[in-house]
Amino acid sequence: MENLKERIAAFQKDSWQLEVFISGGIVFWLFAVTDDFQALFFEIYPLSFFTSNQIILLFGAYTITRALLIGFAANLLLRAIWLAYLGLNYWYPKGLNKERLPDNVALSNRIMKSKTANERVLILERWCNLSFSFAVIFALFGFSLVVIMSGIMWVFLAITGQNFLDNSWVTYGILLILILLQLGILDNLFYSKGKPDSKWSKFRNGLSRFLDIITLSFLFKREFLVLRTNAKPWFIYILSTVYLGLALLISINQIGEYYPFGTFNVDLFDERTQYSLGQASSINGVRYESNLKPGGVSFYGCIQSDIIEDDYLKLFVVSWVNFDDYLKQRFQHHGFSTTVPRLDSPEAYDTFYKKNDSLYQRVLNDLFTVKIDDQIFPDLTWRETVNAVTKEEGYVTYIPIELLNNKEHMLILERSYLDYDGKARKSRWMTIPFYTQD
Repeated sequence: MENLKERIAAFQKDSWQLEVFISGGIVFWLFAVTDDFQALFFEIYPLSFFTSNQIILLFGAYTITRALLIGFAANLLLRAIWLAYLGLNYWYPKGLNKERLPDNVALSNRIMKSKTANERVLILERWCNLSFSFAVIFALFGFSLVVIMSGIMWVFLAITGQNFLDNSWVTYGILLILILLQLGILDNLFYSKGKPDSKWSKFRNGLSRFLDIITLSFLFKREFLVLRTNAKPWFIYILSTVYLGLALLISINQIGEYYPFGTFNVDLFDERTQYSLGQASSINGVRYESNLKPGGVSFYGCIQSDIIEDDYLKLFVVSWVNFDDYLKQRFQHHGFSTTVPRLDSPEAYDTFYKKNDSLYQRVLNDLFTVKIDDQIFPDLTWRETVNAVTKEEGYVTYIPIELLNNKEHMLILERSYLDYDGKARKSRWMTIPFYTQD
């Protein structure tokens, strides 16, 4: 009992303050870091071809941080309960005063067999330590899965030259198989055959060591075996499945706010069923530069405002990597020069610049088809620019609208692209409603 009191005193004076401080800070950071992931996605997605591999890395980053968040939040909650028990034990070290209880309560089996205050404090202390350990081990577990999935994606992309696992259910199925393998559920089958000195055993052990290294399983495998061999295996398997499954579901839901493929987005407190319907008419606020703030993004592009009093409509379009193949083909087709040749006179340079700029305008007007209501604007002047508010790189043009009536209008932007057969096709890129006003 004296040793127990000494341990409690040591915990009270030393460890719990630092642990609560660290856990609280990490929980706050992990809760807020998803905003940084989302901002990074909006910044990078238009600039890079997002392969299946990159999407796996995005999902992995979310899942690892959610796993850490669950563990550290649980640690913080358990430590708060532990502190409450410890404070009560400090003020009333003798524990339950049975003399003040009714006889039938004081002598009941439930009271007699219940844990003492000191025992409850120690039990909570163990769970506090385990929750901290679970968080780190499962984060390493998730990191290993990301490495494996990324490796699979990279191999198939290198072999086939195409994105693999476009079907999200196939991806989730492979992920489930990898989780079962990493949990060791199939170890009995893998290690059931072969004597210790047989060729199969040597090959199996060498392969296991190799996989531990390339998947980074060596970072947590021994510690996970400690859990499996000291606790009930079914409890560890269920806990691991629920823990990682919850982290993954939270991640899929949060990514679903802005990435629709293979995700979902559920607001638990929103019970409306007739809002945000698939074909409902809507307005995207980021399509208007007047609504944007520094650090935000328009993502696709924008016009100056939803109500236009100017004679020109300023249209800004973000430069996406998806435009590159078509632009390259059109630049070559029209003979646009990306370098300045050596010429004999200033007049020759002026002629070159005017001709080259006219070719550039033809290319951009091939890339973009601009309509307002039913009217097409085929010969717009485009310039490369950086949006003054969002700092996004793209193209800007000014569309004359002084003849439009004062009413609602719809700007429709189509972009051209090359299909798998190299044929030029068009798809709708943006629709922006606006009102004109004198």
